[in-house]
Amino acid sequence: MDTEAVLRHFCAKKKRAVEAYSQFVNAALDQKSQPEYYLAAEGRMLGDDEFLDEVKHRIGEYVGDQNKGVRKPTIQAIIKAAAKASGLAREDFCTNDKSRKLVMIKEAIIVMGRQHRIRNRELAEALGLDPSAVSKRREAARGRSDSFQMMKLLKAMRSIV
Repeated sequence: MDTEAVLRHFCAKKKRAVEAYSQFVNAALDQKSQPEYYLAAEGRMLGDDEFLDEVKHRIGEYVGDQNKGVRKPTIQAIIKAAAKASGLAREDFCTNDKSRKLVMIKEAIIVMGRQHRIRNRELAEALGLDPSAVSKRREAARGRSDSFQMMKLLKAMRSIV
């Protein structure tokens, strides 16, 4: 196991880094588990390639080898999947309504669309949003505290697309 990468976050000198890391761990020993500890920052995950492939397959994010001609879903297919997964009609969430559920659906469409390299402008047009709002919704989705519901919705959408 490579500990250098972790220790570098605490100090450049190994001895001091080990001390700082020990203090960091000891400070959190009596705390309860926090859901935000399990969120991946900017899509990063820890583990070797085999472990990452296994996890990606399990959660439905595996895109596969680009050379195999993987089918890229269109924005229309993603929106249709969101409608089916959420039980709402497209007209319900392609509006300016800002209820929590509708915002989460829009964010899921944006997240999935960006994963499939659909441009912000195309997402904005399809959802009736400004392109800058697409970027803001994407960032908000990353830090959302109720991400379990978002992940559940994304998984359902992926199974449909």
